[in-house]
Amino acid sequence: MALLCGSVFSSLDRWILGRFAGTSSFVPYNIASNLALRAQGLSTAVMGPIFHESSRGVGHNDLGRLAEIYRRSFNLLAPIYILASIWITFWQVPWLELWLGPELGTKVSLILPFLACAACISAIGNISGAQLGPLNLVGTGTFIQFLSLAFSGLLVWIGWQLHGLEGSAAGLLAGRFILFFQDALVRRKVHVRSENMSFWNMILASIFFCWLTHWACLLWAPARICQVTISLACLTGLGLIWWIARGDPKKDHSSL
Repeated sequence: MALLCGSVFSSLDRWILGRFAGTSSFVPYNIASNLALRAQGLSTAVMGPIFHESSRGVGHNDLGRLAEIYRRSFNLLAPIYILASIWITFWQVPWLELWLGPELGTKVSLILPFLACAACISAIGNISGAQLGPLNLVGTGTFIQFLSLAFSGLLVWIGWQLHGLEGSAAGLLAGRFILFFQDALVRRKVHVRSENMSFWNMILASIFFCWLTHWACLLWAPARICQVTISLACLTGLGLIWWIARGDPKKDHSSL
């Protein structure tokens, strides 16, 4: 049931928009949705190992092991998805226009940031989702997914009525926030502490760095090829920010 709910969950927005949006206007949303879902596939691939190792930890009655699994998985996936979402939000336009052309690329760029952030939340939620089974919380997880499914569907429809495809994408993102309750539940069960300040500093520094380079590029290097080149340099800079902010991972694990 949880897998079925997850399958419907990943495509509910397109089901709703397929009914209300016209064929031509639905194309930009479909492109953005496919890009976001492809990126989300990495988190799906690691759910199997997380489930396996978490089951072994429960079998040995070792909640400390579950906490370490969650922490390591979070430290691996969360920075990747968060930094990718920030980078996409600021630097998607030149790449999309080079790929799809100015007209279609601009339309996709209005939708992709919302769907990228929604995929980021879903990907991080897959970490806790993979531990629900070993913790005997499958029913609770299914209820949370059903709740998020209904909430997302309602907000996608309301967003479509208010602001078209962009409103639907924003509604889908808002509906994903319910998954934070699932993360909070698993964190509480396995006794994982909240993230330290270096994690939030990394996010703030990344947003400021992307904002600064983006506007500097628009002012002094408006050519598309220059923006593409600078965006690659910005992506490298984000990787360095993550590497510096993450500190010593051994220290985090020893404090569990």
